[in-house]
Amino acid sequence: MSRKLADRRSRRRQKLAFWGIVVMLLAFGVFVGDQRPHHLLLLHLEEERTEVRIADLRGEHAELEARHERLMKDAFALESLAREKGLARPGELVYRIITVPPDVHRATAESLAALARQRADSLARVSADGAR
Repeated sequence: MSRKLADRRSRRRQKLAFWGIVVMLLAFGVFVGDQRPHHLLLLHLEEERTEVRIADLRGEHAELEARHERLMKDAFALESLAREKGLARPGELVYRIITVPPDVHRATAESLAALARQRADSLARVSADGAR
């Protein structure tokens, strides 16, 4: 009887050791291996972002294809685009109107006013010297 009891205990220990090893291997795979749950979640999120980006790029590509077709068929649209980019036909003069910020207007006006005062003063001196 003690032999049977020892065999049962031995089998129970073997089963416990087996399941302990299985649990340790599973835990190792989950927490240390390449298939970690958070790693898989990050890969899944990256895949979703990539798919959204691909869809956006496909839409943009379709818009650019339509614009290309329109430009190839419509000479006026092509010329308008070329003029927006600053291109001109041979022999044409291009005049560019550059907007000046308001603070530059003020500084320019002040410096011109100072220059005008200096010239007026020098003219006044010349006319005063000439009148003597």
